[in-house]
Amino acid sequence: MSKPEFNTIEDFLNDETFIKWFEKSDSQSELFWEEWMKANPEKNSIVEGAVKVLQFMPEEHSEITDKHIQKAELSLIEKIDAFEKLKLWKIYRNKNIIKLAVAASVSLLLMFGMGYWFVNKDVVYQTAYGESRSIVLPDQSTVVLNSNSKISYPKNWDAAHDREVSLEGEAFFSVKHTINDNKFVVSTSTLNIEVLGTEFNVNNRHEKVNVILNSGKIRLNFKNGTKEILLKPNEKFVSANGKNIKMAVNAESQTSWRQKRLVFDSTPLSEVADIIEDNYGVKVIISTEALASRHLNGSVDINNLDVLLKGIVDLFDVNINRQENTITISEKANTIK
Repeated sequence: MSKPEFNTIEDFLNDETFIKWFEKSDSQSELFWEEWMKANPEKNSIVEGAVKVLQFMPEEHSEITDKHIQKAELSLIEKIDAFEKLKLWKIYRNKNIIKLAVAASVSLLLMFGMGYWFVNKDVVYQTAYGESRSIVLPDQSTVVLNSNSKISYPKNWDAAHDREVSLEGEAFFSVKHTINDNKFVVSTSTLNIEVLGTEFNVNNRHEKVNVILNSGKIRLNFKNGTKEILLKPNEKFVSANGKNIKMAVNAESQTSWRQKRLVFDSTPLSEVADIIEDNYGVKVIISTEALASRHLNGSVDINNLDVLLKGIVDLFDVNINRQENTITISEKANTIK
């Protein structure tokens, strides 16, 4: 799966892997963004703008407070006073000084504007390919965020309001019941999942929403006004291509990625391809529809793509060609069906 569209400075500043690239704190994030920038040269000016903002921010930019901004403001005022003491205004006609003054003014406005944005923006957590992360929400509910996924929630989340989280990708939620019976709502591309206290998994990818209930009860409210649907434990709901399907499943095996394992239970190879793309950040091409519809059973360590690919070769007697970030699965010329 590719990264979401990045069209504004805010899009980049909201992305945790971009921050890691800027800090040079994660080799996988650095590799991803270097390749992304080569593939998207038209976005260079926006990237440069985001970098300039980060250069102005304190090192602990993810926890910027009013105190940080006041400190930055004081530092700028001191610099302005220094300019005044040097009587720089007396030579304002000098074109280079005018350019400097304009640049300083723009930087000042950008810093204050983005500082305000940092203080008031949503809280965002995001994972890179091959990474999972456990998060404790303000109400002590927990979220395990799967590879290449993102959640966000309002920074001013408090006990007086319903709890709302937006999800792109896949996550497992363990929701705490509150004294005030506040609703807990997970917003996806097409529906809202409403709960009081429960454990469930949501996968919001490839224009498809997949919800699995491990315990408790949840209500699915469609954003287009379609009649709501209730799920019970060990039920799975899939909404894709205008179709909605509810079925019985083994919820624990269906959410095994939390234990760093991928479990396939008669899973079409086309879905296996999506799982590989989502977890490892590579493109998977299956040569024929007949091959894509064949089913895979078994399990594998989530950190070992090579073992999974070897299993596919052994089970289906196929060829796998791997070049850079693309994997092609094709039937052997002499395969007999």
